[in-house]
Amino acid sequence: MAKKSKTAKNDQRRLVVAGYAARRAALKAIIAFPGSAAAPAGTAGAEAATGGRR
Repeated sequence: MAKKSKTAKNDQRRLVVAGYAARRAALKAIIAFPGSAAAPAGTAGAEAATGGRR
């Protein structure tokens, strides 16, 4: 059985993922759109991969 701290951390992780879901979906739409320029699509791809972290 998992420790309570691990299950709490997992619940926190789920909340963080849910909070960024809309932003991630918008970035993925920019990447998937064939008419988008290379620079914005590349920037969106990098941000989607890292979640905006450096």
